[in-house]
Amino acid sequence: CVASRAGAAQRQALQALHDRLEKQVRQRDAFFATNEQFHMALVIDEYGGVSGLIAARKLSGLMDELISGIFVHSLAVEGPGPANGEHGEARLALAATGGYGRGTLAPFSDIDLLFLTEAEPDERTLRVVEYMLYFLWDLGLKVGHATRSVAECLSEGAKDVTIRTALLDARHISGDQSLFEEFHQHLRTACAEAGAGD
Repeated sequence: CVASRAGAAQRQALQALHDRLEKQVRQRDAFFATNEQFHMALVIDEYGGVSGLIAARKLSGLMDELISGIFVHSLAVEGPGPANGEHGEARLALAATGGYGRGTLAPFSDIDLLFLTEAEPDERTLRVVEYMLYFLWDLGLKVGHATRSVAECLSEGAKDVTIRTALLDARHISGDQSLFEEFHQHLRTACAEAGAGD
């Protein structure tokens, strides 16, 4: 009967949802384990004679790998977005800023991230950002973050020298690299015109 078929379909949908959530939990736990492992590796290196600067650079590199993996996972979880002009989906790049952008990171310090968009972020982009931030918070990381379009970055940087300095230190981690390079070129040009070049 119709009710029986509907009930069977509902059970199948629930099972599919359960399987998807279970897979996400396993992936999250794997990231937890990785996070603990590379912090322990740094402790071992420190006692083995590695300098603080080298340890900070190693931690930054390991954090890049972790965050890049979570970013790719977040995009996959949310699925493809709607077509948006010649580039297809809405363009999104992930960059490190501040000290992390300079390629050094002290153990347990803040992770400063910039989610860079070409224009006003669409709903799918905001979901990707939200999913990723919750994932990072679940890992126990302290995350400073901003979601800005290229135009917003240039506007905010022109008004606030602290923001401008953080953006100048920005370093691409994952996502649309050409978008990041376009942004960085525009920023450097704007800084040079304002008398704040290299």
